[in-house]
Amino acid sequence: MRRHDYFFQGMYKKDLAYEIRQIINQYELGQEFNFPLLSELLFEKHFYCAKHKLWPTMFRKIAHPHNEHTLEGFFPAFGWHRISWYGCIYPKSWKTLLDKTLRKAIHPTIMAYKQQHPVCERCGSNQSEEVDHIAPQFNDLLKDAMKLITQGEMERLLEDYNWWEKQSFELPENNLALKYVLSTHEHVAVQALCKKCHVAVTLSRRMLPENLQSAA
Repeated sequence: MRRHDYFFQGMYKKDLAYEIRQIINQYELGQEFNFPLLSELLFEKHFYCAKHKLWPTMFRKIAHPHNEHTLEGFFPAFGWHRISWYGCIYPKSWKTLLDKTLRKAIHPTIMAYKQQHPVCERCGSNQSEEVDHIAPQFNDLLKDAMKLITQGEMERLLEDYNWWEKQSFELPENNLALKYVLSTHEHVAVQALCKKCHVAVTLSRRMLPENLQSAA
């Protein structure tokens, strides 16, 4: 996109995002409201709505335990469904989406390990808050997994994805990248750490000769 190209209805991306936030913030949780600009944005830019020509007629904000709120759209033929308008303006790359999906797949294993080790395994005193991958490091595992799936395959999976049944994209159980991550992760060395120790471990790794050489 050239510097002076507008993104949607004569607005730049940042102006459109600001406008949408301003309108949504006017409404209370649970209050239903009409928002034609947002409806059209989803109709034209949302990865699923655009493909299936879906137009949400109403919106409402729903309380969320970790965010300020989530937004739902009402689709006459299907009912209410959670939507993400920000991804219409700033869509994630397929690799970013794949990264998030694979991390989510191993989350239950990570949480189970942390619960089994409530005390930091490095300092031995603070409560464990995070799980650190020692060998291989998870980023390296992800790099190997991503070699097993192409952008074209990822796009086809998104096209076949049943948006109505699930809140977030998931890979099918027979996907090679997913199978690789899950099977390899069974043998990964990990440690439960407090945030302070996790930061210290991460910084110490960055100072290793091989990491300094790759960063140069």
